[in-house]
Amino acid sequence: TYSIANLYLRQILAGRKVGEVLVVTFTKAATDELRGRLRARLFDALALLERDGSSRDELLRVLADERRTAGDLDTAVRRLRLAVRAMDEAAVFSIHGFCQRALTEFAFNSGQGFGLEVLADDSELWRAAILDWWRRTAYPLDAGKARLFEAAVGTLEGIRAQLQPLLRTPRPELLPAVSDVAAVLARFDAQLPALAEIGAHWRRDGERLKAILRDSKALSRSKSSKSPFCKDRLATDFALLDRYFAMDPDQPPPDAFDALTPQAMAKYALKKQDLNLDDPFFARCGEVRAALDGIAGDLRAAALADAAEYARTRVQQAKADGGWLSYDDMLTRLRDALAGPGGPALAKAVTERFPVAMIDEFQDTDPLQWEIFRRLYVDGPGTGLLLIGDPKQAIYSFRGGDIFTYMAAQRQVGAAGRATLLRNWRSTPAVVRAVNAVFSRRARDAFVFGDTIGFAPADAADKSHRYLVEDAADRPALILWTLPLKANSRGDLKPPSKADATALAHAAVADEIVRLLAGARRGAVALVERDAD
Repeated sequence: TYSIANLYLRQILAGRKVGEVLVVTFTKAATDELRGRLRARLFDALALLERDGSSRDELLRVLADERRTAGDLDTAVRRLRLAVRAMDEAAVFSIHGFCQRALTEFAFNSGQGFGLEVLADDSELWRAAILDWWRRTAYPLDAGKARLFEAAVGTLEGIRAQLQPLLRTPRPELLPAVSDVAAVLARFDAQLPALAEIGAHWRRDGERLKAILRDSKALSRSKSSKSPFCKDRLATDFALLDRYFAMDPDQPPPDAFDALTPQAMAKYALKKQDLNLDDPFFARCGEVRAALDGIAGDLRAAALADAAEYARTRVQQAKADGGWLSYDDMLTRLRDALAGPGGPALAKAVTERFPVAMIDEFQDTDPLQWEIFRRLYVDGPGTGLLLIGDPKQAIYSFRGGDIFTYMAAQRQVGAAGRATLLRNWRSTPAVVRAVNAVFSRRARDAFVFGDTIGFAPADAADKSHRYLVEDAADRPALILWTLPLKANSRGDLKPPSKADATALAHAAVADEIVRLLAGARRGAVALVERDAD
């Protein structure tokens, strides 16, 4: 935000009006805060230039010296006064607010209708569409296909959750690329003769096959590994298979069927060999299991693709009938308008209104948002585009980051268009030195996408900091905790599982928080502010 405020100040001093510099962030709350920060920065610069004095702020000193040297101090003061008074007109928007402004203010160019009602929450439209798709698709299925469908796709609530990231724009590509649910289900019918053949063989020769699986020395019987070949589980599974194969199957086999396949035998194999496990019956079961797994995978992909497309169509129709437009629709409409026949005229109109754009928190920009700004300011007629963000946060997809969008933007901007902030204003000098020491050891590949996200050592700002002090001594700036190794059944030390490591880490952090708070109550732990060391 500090950088954005300074860049904004430079634009105003260069002669831009506050309404010409577009500043985009990603929430309404952030726009209000950002507008206040911009106003405060302009006011600080104005106060300095009006009194023609000096400042501890290095950037303001440089800007003031530039104005004095150029002899246009009065012009700068006049521009800043006008900007401070006109900040209510500043073009500071959320991404949705900007798209709405572009669609409505330039409705003739964008081809959008007038008087569309903004729908703050369209979730009920999506819920109704998905429910309708479920009724049309799942209800008519016979028992066998219904069981296969439920096993592959899950419940209605489950598929609604899976559809959430697919329903919003941009549309992701689903693999495998199948969308015909009926065609995939029909492939199950093609497996019924093979299942009937296996069932007849089981009824004829089941006792011998059971004995092979019960007596083999080549299969693990460990309960801890959840082996399907442990004695207790085999007895239960054999009973299930007897009931399933009592007549020719018309439904998918139960999970117990997996014990008859070479895939399961290979997974739970010991270092001994048993030629009886090479029986052609087991090989045939493996072929059918592989085919059924393929059907299940394709069925899930087809159901998601079909449901998403059906829901999109139904919701779009409902919005058209009601004259509604959701927040996400604004992005899609603007993207489509810029890509359409009137796109060049629309881009010209928007960029004449906002010649320069600044995108805050750019690491959270998705492909759709980037396409809009790219068409306006990179490929289009815009005068300037400033992308401000932390590339290391672009990996956080769970909170909206999109590393591949960031990589695409970086390639288009090029190395000459990049600048890195090298002064850290938030951390103590000791913390900055510690982080530099750790990551500088692998500076070229410190992060997964090292060719895009590199490590640049930072300097600590020369300012006062708050230090964590315990028993009158500074706590170390960086402490590395290690998790204990865990002995397996053979006594070998192994790293803990992910679940165990998570539990240990949570407990350790909680314990440390409690310890520090208890120390603070005793007066042994405190945050002490002092100048940089």
